[in-house]
Amino acid sequence: EMARLTNMRAFESEELFDRFAAVADRRGEISRDDFADVVRSIMRDGPKLSRDDQLRAELSISRLFDAVDIDHSNSVSLSELGSAVSLLAGGDRDSKVRSAFKLYDKDGNGFIDRSEMYTYLLSVYRVLFETQPEVRRQMGNITPERLAHDTTEEAFLEADVNHDGLLSFEEFKAWYSSDEAQQQQQQQQPKQARGRAAH
Repeated sequence: EMARLTNMRAFESEELFDRFAAVADRRGEISRDDFADVVRSIMRDGPKLSRDDQLRAELSISRLFDAVDIDHSNSVSLSELGSAVSLLAGGDRDSKVRSAFKLYDKDGNGFIDRSEMYTYLLSVYRVLFETQPEVRRQMGNITPERLAHDTTEEAFLEADVNHDGLLSFEEFKAWYSSDEAQQQQQQQQPKQARGRAAH
């Protein structure tokens, strides 16, 4: 619903990221007001919303900002924003993987370390829980912080093929693809069970 209301699905990750980067200060930070202005400009590029949807969209802007403002500084860094962009943007999986890797390789060395992965996943899970409340309910009492920690450890166990404590782009892409396939399979199982029960 948030992707529909904000019209972010109409853009690829890199295009959205560029729009936010254009209003970032020299430290790469975006204020709450600038964030809202960019999202509203994205919304104006989309279909006209009903009055009720406009009100829900304004609430979504605030909720999304709060979800990505990990350090509660009342501004978001471009890296904090990356998860929202990658989750809500349109485009194919490969472009999202490339954008995510590029964004979270903070030091630009061509690898993601555990700290960078944790920051990425924490932001992803905070946005996911905020934009899809049913996921939060399904996960029970686990916090985004715990989920990010556990998933980071699991990712490095599964994907760090050479055990150097770093994920190359290829390792990250393989992990991302296998994780995405597992999620799709898990979503299909309940549907298949309901389908069998109906017959």
